[in-house]
Amino acid sequence: MILSPLNALFVGPLEGYRDRIVSAEDPRPSVRGADLLDPRVLTDQLDRFARTFAAPEPRAVASIWAKQHFSMLVVPALAANIVLDLVLPVALDAVEIVPDDGGLTRALKLRDPAAGSDGPGGQTQERAPADRFGALIDEHLAPLVGALAAVSGVAPRVLWSNAGNIFEFVVRRTEGLPQAGRTGHAAAASVLTSRRRSGAPNPLFAPIRYVPEGGDAPAGAPPRRVRKVCCLRYLIPDQSLCGACPLPARPEAGPAGTDGPRRPA
Repeated sequence: MILSPLNALFVGPLEGYRDRIVSAEDPRPSVRGADLLDPRVLTDQLDRFARTFAAPEPRAVASIWAKQHFSMLVVPALAANIVLDLVLPVALDAVEIVPDDGGLTRALKLRDPAAGSDGPGGQTQERAPADRFGALIDEHLAPLVGALAAVSGVAPRVLWSNAGNIFEFVVRRTEGLPQAGRTGHAAAASVLTSRRRSGAPNPLFAPIRYVPEGGDAPAGAPPRRVRKVCCLRYLIPDQSLCGACPLPARPEAGPAGTDGPRRPA
């Protein structure tokens, strides 16, 4: 039940994200997005997910849950913005979340796909770079980051790093698409390179760096993609380090109340 204007997006590197943004007519049970700001509702989703691990740790559970949710949200919404020049109404109070049995987000229902559009197919008016991502960043990511931090104890910077990792992935993957609009792509790229956004510190600034491989790497090997902040997967014993982990090796779990290490100095 994919929204028809998005069909052109989900080919090539984005094919795996087909059917992640769906219409309100999708019959699957869902949770109102704004209800995730209720600690009881959000804790229920996290508790369901925690039961999939033998030894769950609350901060790591929240971080991994957020990575999945942000992927389902950011990849299609940002790609639509960049490639199709569509600003989808993905504010938290404008969507419903489709969870699986383990509490993970599998899709987002748009209550009104045409909200904020000015023509057939939802084509948006020209917007300033700081405005075209408002629904995504300010009205979905920001409140959800705050809610997740409050119920789990994970530091907001860990969650923003998760979002930034996915945001940067989309910017990179859409760079070479022939239909990518110059305005949208430049605006998205500027989010990652600006220390401030809308007059405040930008939590999505420089989430990824590219570092040369070590001396044993083959000649001409591409640089390694590395997150700025660790996602804390290592706090759950049966989880390996992610492919973009900034840590050289799995550390010992830190004491309760800490948010884990950043990249090595």
